[in-house]
Amino acid sequence: MEYSNSNVTPYGTIQYKDGSTGQISRSASAFEGEKVKRLGTISQDLDGMVLATNATVTYDDGTTLRHMIEASNCSMHGDSGGPLFSGETALGIDSGGNYSDEPCGNSDPQQDRSSWYQPLYTVLLWEGLKVY
Repeated sequence: MEYSNSNVTPYGTIQYKDGSTGQISRSASAFEGEKVKRLGTISQDLDGMVLATNATVTYDDGTTLRHMIEASNCSMHGDSGGPLFSGETALGIDSGGNYSDEPCGNSDPQQDRSSWYQPLYTVLLWEGLKVY
């Protein structure tokens, strides 16, 4: 969000589970095959890859979401709202995933796991916001 206080330096900071921080300075559309990271409040911080950029997912409660980013990392209940990013570029917001009650870490097998993200650019456009 833009502000005009000259005493404040604008930083888009993310905090990893180990307490370290990272910088987010821009946003972009994800692309298939892109290497990404996801931060989770409940699960570990995970590496993954974008599998699709126009995915449709139907959750167990019957809710269907379209035009989502699908990535190869898992997501657990409570991780929703966390960031999907590549380097300093924000890509999406965690919506949910499959296998959400099983272990969810980089050392756990994830070949059959997926998570879905709302593309960040749609939220920014809708709300008139920008990342910097």
